[in-house]
Amino acid sequence: MLEKRFSSKIVKFMIGGGVTTLFNLILIFLLIDYWGWNTLLLHNVANAVSIELSVLLSFFIYRLWVWTEGEWTIKNVLFKQIPLFHVAAGTVIASRILFLFPLLDYFNVDPKINTLAGGLLGAALNYVMSDRLVFKNDSTDKQTETFNHQKEENYLYLSTRVSDSNDY
Repeated sequence: MLEKRFSSKIVKFMIGGGVTTLFNLILIFLLIDYWGWNTLLLHNVANAVSIELSVLLSFFIYRLWVWTEGEWTIKNVLFKQIPLFHVAAGTVIASRILFLFPLLDYFNVDPKINTLAGGLLGAALNYVMSDRLVFKNDSTDKQTETFNHQKEENYLYLSTRVSDSNDY
């Protein structure tokens, strides 16, 4: 029973998000406190580096563990899925910054609660966009295409056989 709970995509997604968040925190700590990136500029660079590496890590966690079906070609991953994953992440961040935070701030929601709500909404949006856009399983479309192609071949075969029988 415990195995079924952990096999759920949503649970795997949440665990992957937790691992990615932990990675992000450790990385920002290493860059600033351990390697001494102690200027305002280096803090921003450390933030950008840790975010980008965390986004890439989350992509591969989700691709390898949560959404395992679909095409796994280098072309598909590098030129379709990773860019779409970045678009999805950017959309989530933009919606939090431009819509949710100002809206909740307008209603005097505490910034910590506001940030928590933004994180939860962001996770939900990220899940939906990853499921419907980034890691969308194209196998259904391919199965339909194969079925239609076989149907067309059968029609051509039958029409040829009927044509041949009319020759007698």
